[in-house]
Amino acid sequence: MKIIRALWGDFLKHHKEDIEKSTRLDETVYVWGKENLEYLNAFRYDTIYMGDTSGSFELKLQTLDMGYKQFGEVLFLDWDCTTHLTLDKIKQLRLPSPSMPLYSYPSEYNKDWKQFQAYSWEWNDIRVLPNACFIYTKDINIGRELLDIVEERGLEGLPEEFAMWLYADSSLDEYITRWDTPYLNGRRDDQIFIVDGETVNTAKKLNKYIGKKEILFYHD
Repeated sequence: MKIIRALWGDFLKHHKEDIEKSTRLDETVYVWGKENLEYLNAFRYDTIYMGDTSGSFELKLQTLDMGYKQFGEVLFLDWDCTTHLTLDKIKQLRLPSPSMPLYSYPSEYNKDWKQFQAYSWEWNDIRVLPNACFIYTKDINIGRELLDIVEERGLEGLPEEFAMWLYADSSLDEYITRWDTPYLNGRRDDQIFIVDGETVNTAKKLNKYIGKKEILFYHD
């Protein structure tokens, strides 16, 4: 298994602390933008320069596509997705392939965003969709599969997550059984939203429904 990450656009300003304090897992980072490349190289990351294209979240899928072609079995992690495990311990984990955790939003969020409404599950007054902070694959080039879906459907905003929802083509319960990540919740129990001045916690509700996990990865 190879750990891979990506950096593009102005994400550096949001993740400098994550990058500098990251536990090294012998990861390879696919990089867009010369400033990002120089910054990562200064910290001696193993980098692959992809050009100056700014792009958006579909670049995660390009990273997965390239990583799968180069290494076969890969685990993509966002910079704010962390673990205390060593690489050897990670390699011993049993994961569905492909695998992506789930997260949620209040149903009142993004009501006018047609793709968000169309490509997520409605469950108990919340919207649920895959969270691309953690993506594992072994036997399938899921990056290429999802890129094809993004292009065919013209997905925008959260294209990699909408594409995984379409790829799964399943009920929420079936997704939990087949593709959910067993060692990570897409959002922590304490993450909240403010809706019309009221505090709303959808994460705890969803995580309880999914069931108890052995939490070994953490997503901020």
